[in-house]
Amino acid sequence: MSDPDFPSIYKSREGYRAIQAWYDRTLAQLSIPVQSHYIPTDLGKTHLLELGEGDKPPLILLHPLSANALMWSPQFEALSQHFRLIVPDIIGMAGRSGSTRPSYKSDAHAHW
Repeated sequence: MSDPDFPSIYKSREGYRAIQAWYDRTLAQLSIPVQSHYIPTDLGKTHLLELGEGDKPPLILLHPLSANALMWSPQFEALSQHFRLIVPDIIGMAGRSGSTRPSYKSDAHAHW
């Protein structure tokens, strides 16, 4: 679908909106500062969260399939005391990155 308010990975507009509203609520409840960024990739824009102080060593947290960056939110506070967290929404999953879902039979995720 070409409608940006309804990415093709969702079964309904209501489902898409519910996930985005939950994402907003979860970010608002965090007790630590969070920055939201988008970076361009060959597969579309990738959303990532950055938490913690910039002078700490970076730690990249990747979520499993069928999840998003916020699956790590219960660990954000403890981990950010020691690391600068970089937490992307993997492309094609129910987060804020592009909705193009690469084939699992290809090496597209490796090049993402």
